[in-house]
Amino acid sequence: MAESIIEGLAATRATVLVNEAPETAAMTVLVATDVGMSYGLRPVLRGVNLALVAGEFTALLGANGAGKTTLLRVLATLVKPARGSVCICGLDALAHPTRARAHIGLVLHASMIYGDLTAREYLSFHARLHGAAQSEADLLATLWLGKISLARRANERTRRFSRGMQQRLTVARAMLHTPDLLLLDEPYT
Repeated sequence: MAESIIEGLAATRATVLVNEAPETAAMTVLVATDVGMSYGLRPVLRGVNLALVAGEFTALLGANGAGKTTLLRVLATLVKPARGSVCICGLDALAHPTRARAHIGLVLHASMIYGDLTAREYLSFHARLHGAAQSEADLLATLWLGKISLARRANERTRRFSRGMQQRLTVARAMLHTPDLLLLDEPYT
């Protein structure tokens, strides 16, 4: 495992742990270059450079307020940085955020589950948002409910789910469209 420091994250450094990707997986899925962002006069990201290869696992570690979530939001095209560039699978993600999002699966700290929907409806709805026909969306929902061990609760309203069940459902939602890049914000909480 290689360890490096991204000095562009806030005043407190954040550590990036990288598991080396297999030699055969050479496709670069993410390149962030000189990414900078401030909240008012407070700089949060200062010249962040990051490149990820398919099959690689990278963790951002740092103190609260170090800019980890802000960087993930920039990489997911939810926030536009003040400077720098982000390419996802060779696509300029800042110029074409909608097209870039087709390559990204995102799990934020807040689960953003729609409590009035059943687990099946929730996953099917998100599959439709990614362009699946209704029949394909229903099949994907069934497949993922099985993978996350929620098949028996498929027709239950998600508001009744525990935090852990909601987290599994959120991960399944992020994986529905088989993204090239999976971004997880605080996945263990």
